[in-house]
Amino acid sequence: MSRSGTKSKREPDLVLELKDQSNKTLCELGIEEATPHAHKNFRKKNAKDLARIGLGLKDALDLIQDKCRVDDATLLGYQVVAQSMSVYLMRRCGNMYVMLHVHDASIPGSMKELSIIGAEYNFWFELALTVENGIKPVLNATAKGKLASVHLPSSVGKTRFHTVSTPELNKLLKRA
Repeated sequence: MSRSGTKSKREPDLVLELKDQSNKTLCELGIEEATPHAHKNFRKKNAKDLARIGLGLKDALDLIQDKCRVDDATLLGYQVVAQSMSVYLMRRCGNMYVMLHVHDASIPGSMKELSIIGAEYNFWFELALTVENGIKPVLNATAKGKLASVHLPSSVGKTRFHTVSTPELNKLLKRA
């Protein structure tokens, strides 16, 4: 396993991590994939990136459940393609992982376009509150020292499906 216990072989473009006092990563709280303007029409690459976001968030939720004993965290994922950003939230609901597309936003390309952000202030404020509330159980568990000292297996009675690795994901996407 690579980063923080996740099973993905490819590193995401950006990861928001929770670290302890010794700068050791405790868990991942958000994942991002970015595509430059030159590749914005590469649909297969962008589909793979979105699938990687989902798989990375699922692995992060599994690790949070094992390490922090938290079942109700909500994590943030986003995909940037050129100047367009899609925002996703993922949460575990029993044995199912739900990834919800919550918003598309434009990224300003110049100082003149900064008003775009101001026009979407309410969305960004609500998203910040949602993310804060979604990771609060993880922060509380780490503050109280409720971390498991070893990587625990899944909770008794809860089935956990293994995440497909990147080569298997590539085969699935080729068939589509």
